[in-house]
Amino acid sequence: MGYRAFRLFVLSLVLIAAAAPFRAWAQPQAQQQPQAGKPAPAPNPFANVPDAYFKEADAYRDECENKPSMHQYYNCDCLSLEYLKRRIDHPRDTKNSIVLAINRTCPDATEAAGHEYQQCLRNSSLAPTTSSSPEKYCECFANTYAKLFEKSGRPTGTNTFIDLETQAYIACDNPDLAKKLYPDAPAQ
Repeated sequence: MGYRAFRLFVLSLVLIAAAAPFRAWAQPQAQQQPQAGKPAPAPNPFANVPDAYFKEADAYRDECENKPSMHQYYNCDCLSLEYLKRRIDHPRDTKNSIVLAINRTCPDATEAAGHEYQQCLRNSSLAPTTSSSPEKYCECFANTYAKLFEKSGRPTGTNTFIDLETQAYIACDNPDLAKKLYPDAPAQ
């Protein structure tokens, strides 16, 4: 089994496992009588979904994983599932319209936090002198940056990154000022 086929198989298993909330999509299936002591198997809500939809969702996950601006800021498996759900609900939509519809779902800036932490340490001479150590400041900065991105609902881009870096810098250097300037920001 090739790597792509294996990934498609794994995605299918993940989709089936996560399918409980999506049972409404499944076509009515004949009820099977449960065996003594065993519950009846749940119908597969993706049984009638064309293979092309799975391939399209898998290709979108690959695209996400290959773009740092996506995989550092979003959960690619989650985006792939959202893509599939949108394709099922809107079979005539173009790929671009599906991507636009889901482009702010599934934020996960964990990788971005790691990247920001490393960048901060490399530039520790620029860190505020009010912090007890560059490591402590950089940890605050990176975690705050990631939380701000996930909460913001903003798309990735230079303006977003600059705004979030500025806000994280202020939040970690001067929390009182940050509370005044950004009252909706997540707590440190």
